[in-house]
Amino acid sequence: MEDAGEGESIAARAEAILDRGIAYMGNRDYEEARADFETVLRLDPGYTTAQEYIDTLDRREQQQLQAAPDSPPLSPGST
Repeated sequence: MEDAGEGESIAARAEAILDRGIAYMGNRDYEEARADFETVLRLDPGYTTAQEYIDTLDRREQQQLQAAPDSPPLSPGST
């Protein structure tokens, strides 16, 4: 059985990692941000804020994919 001190310790660690993930997002280091948010969810699966940030990253990724124009293949002699 987990004692109250251990639960608080996990909660504090999850919050610190979430804060670091938010900082990574601010620096546009989305891969590190996602890794931190996923770590938070492993520590505390009920931490909905971490999932919300992952959802935000997913939406941002989808928007970037939709905004990126398809590059036409290079035709021979077009260098």
